[in-house]
Amino acid sequence: MPECNICGGLSFSAAPNNRLSLSKKPPLCKKCGSLERQRIGRELTATIRVREKFKSYALLDVGQDSTVPKGWFASNKVAKPSEASVGITGYSSEKYDFIVCSHVIQKLKDPRKGVQRLVQSLSDQGLMFLTYPSPATRNKTEEVGARRANGPQYIFGRDFEQEYGAIAPDTYVVAVDGIDPVTQDGDISYFLTRNPEWTTRIMKTLDARLVQ
Repeated sequence: MPECNICGGLSFSAAPNNRLSLSKKPPLCKKCGSLERQRIGRELTATIRVREKFKSYALLDVGQDSTVPKGWFASNKVAKPSEASVGITGYSSEKYDFIVCSHVIQKLKDPRKGVQRLVQSLSDQGLMFLTYPSPATRNKTEEVGARRANGPQYIFGRDFEQEYGAIAPDTYVVAVDGIDPVTQDGDISYFLTRNPEWTTRIMKTLDARLVQ
């Protein structure tokens, strides 16, 4: 029986709006509420984690996501997605060593600016974990507009990778393929960093390719 790698839960149900996974399995953990993206993110970040470094790191969690446990880090701060839409107000002069932004930027009117300002808040030795729907299944990005409250403005394709040169020109961007241990569905996640040591570790440890 598949087990949630975040809480150890063994019971799963359909996601909101009765969504099933790509493999037609219920993806929502009844115990902790995690979905495919959080479990994939937990698997990837746990694999590359360096305990000594993380113990001194400051975490910025955009949207209060369960991808990484707060206990890994020296400190943590939560930013609401609405704050991200106006540029993470007040964070430009404050640097964070690990930033998680999971399935947030598709709801922003200007996702490029949102990512850019998060990168500006990343320390020189830091690492950002970024995910959004749905580069694993789409080639082209589509602007859809919010069809319901808090609905997506965009659905991203692989072509969005070409935007990073303008969004974060001084930053390494690494695309990583991951597998959800519950549904066995795959997805693409992205790590952004200015630190070549982190880039090398990700490339050697995970199923990764360098975007820039």
